[in-house]
Amino acid sequence: MFRNCSLWLAAVVACLVVAGNAWAQDDAAAKKKDAQEKQSKAAEEQFKKMDKDGDEKLSLDEFKGRKGDARQEAIFKLLDKDANGSVCIVEFKNKPIEARFMSMDQDNDGVLTAEEFKGKRKDAAQLDRAQQMFEKMDKNGDKKVTLEEFKEGQAKAKRAGKPGARKARAKKQQ
Repeated sequence: MFRNCSLWLAAVVACLVVAGNAWAQDDAAAKKKDAQEKQSKAAEEQFKKMDKDGDEKLSLDEFKGRKGDARQEAIFKLLDKDANGSVCIVEFKNKPIEARFMSMDQDNDGVLTAEEFKGKRKDAAQLDRAQQMFEKMDKNGDKKVTLEEFKEGQAKAKRAGKPGARKARAKKQQ
């Protein structure tokens, strides 16, 4: 009798653990999807503000705005995947890593400092998360993130978000 109860209890606990993991994964996936939707909406809003003539594409002049520097031109060329002289919303949303890095590198010195990495964030939780991400990317501890470190960090973040990544990390830790 005791043995049957023990087996039954073990089975119930195992089911609860599996269900808990599934709920956690669903929750993480939902949070990631919400974050992606938020980023997409912010990109659309920024695009619309920049699109002065409302033709749903950005010219170089619209993209540069008042800044008009060589760095903005270089970023524009990276965004203009089809090299037609304009950037559509899809190109704008799908910024290559190099363009994201250049956008963050305010002093154009080829490296990101923690302050550049944090950008215009104001929320304490976002600032803390950005600082943690910066420290993970800064592999050599020189308080600067190079383009290569940034690319590696972005690739790791992307792999971590893929389905099954949590299981792979758990197996690796065992």
